[in-house]
Amino acid sequence: MDKLVNYLEINIFNQKNYQKVLLWFILIAVLSCIKTNVNKVRNSSITMYGEAADLIPASMIMTRDGGYLLTCNEQKLTEKTSHIKLIKTDPQGNVEWNYQFKSGNNYDLTYGVVQKQDGSYFFSGVRYADKKYILCGGTTSNGDSAGYNAYSLGVYDDEGRYIMKTSDGNYLLTGKTWSFRTGLGYYLPEGYLLKIDANGKKIWGRNINSYNTNILARSYEDKSGNYLGCGQSFQLYDTSHYFGALITKYSSSGTRIWVKEFHFKKHTYTMATGICGTADGAYMVAADTTDDQSTGTKSPVAGIMKIAPDGTKLWEKLYPPVEGYNFAENILPTQDGNFILFGKTQSSLTQIVYPMAIKLGPSGEIIWNKVYFGSRDADMVSLVQRPDGGYTAALSYESGYYLEGSKYHCAALLWLDANGNVLK
Repeated sequence: MDKLVNYLEINIFNQKNYQKVLLWFILIAVLSCIKTNVNKVRNSSITMYGEAADLIPASMIMTRDGGYLLTCNEQKLTEKTSHIKLIKTDPQGNVEWNYQFKSGNNYDLTYGVVQKQDGSYFFSGVRYADKKYILCGGTTSNGDSAGYNAYSLGVYDDEGRYIMKTSDGNYLLTGKTWSFRTGLGYYLPEGYLLKIDANGKKIWGRNINSYNTNILARSYEDKSGNYLGCGQSFQLYDTSHYFGALITKYSSSGTRIWVKEFHFKKHTYTMATGICGTADGAYMVAADTTDDQSTGTKSPVAGIMKIAPDGTKLWEKLYPPVEGYNFAENILPTQDGNFILFGKTQSSLTQIVYPMAIKLGPSGEIIWNKVYFGSRDADMVSLVQRPDGGYTAALSYESGYYLEGSKYHCAALLWLDANGNVLK
């Protein structure tokens, strides 16, 4: 393992926890036998925002000027409130402006953001009022409020998730709704696709009326202009496959092409967390699974599936960590025709959560596998590739502040080179 000892200069000794120190030496010995590259996250490697607040990042994009826009949920546990906050930075991570969304209530959540053609922004999420609404808010390019829309599909709850810009100049939101199953005698959600124009006006909406219950998270537009959504389905009476990776395919006009459920072999629980396209017109899906029927293990494992345009699963691969668990957040194509699978891994020895990134070839082969070690919990929630070939990651990072025994988190940017190594 390349320069493992240099990378693992963890400040764990300052915690005066000698049991954890021993566990770290065990972990180092285990990692020395594998090809996983370990990077130490130093304070100089990251830029943190909102350290004295519980500021949890949801997504991050690179803006047209080379800077970044972070969408965050600022939560106050004692007041049971959550407010949406946007942070715009320059390419070096210096804050240019902040924006706090105010809808007149005490609880809103954001998940995604896009930059519009005119340089302004749309962010998506959930507005809480008399019920839950699908939220699409906006700001100008300078961080001033541009109003918001709260979409209600019926008398029951509706939730927005991520937002995507479409090639025809419109936008697609994913989410879930309880509004279409009111007469079934039970309260179960189903995924929802909502297409809006640049002014936030609804063009069409589609509820995914398949399986007992389902949700949609991220989406992708393929080379033919069709929309793919991914998430999770639930089969109430199928004990062999309770939860599946749900993939939907719709035309740009909202016509359903197919809706399918996928599973990793010998696994009961599978969830799709991200989707992107491949050079041959197929789809690469990031997914998690939590149990292996062949071995009886329950540890969560990140993996990918390749899906053909007609919805046929071509192959699957899992990437279990050496010890502990890992979770896939998303998968993105890289400039050189490969892919980055990223998310988090948790050590069963230290119980600390670490960001992870795995670069994969077109057939799912590992090019490099990185875990970014530190002495605090951190989760990689978003990743973009810079023009220089390196990467900037958005982290939910334990800030070190505590209130009534609860850990506070802050938003952070982590700077990586083209090989996934932490920039010093």
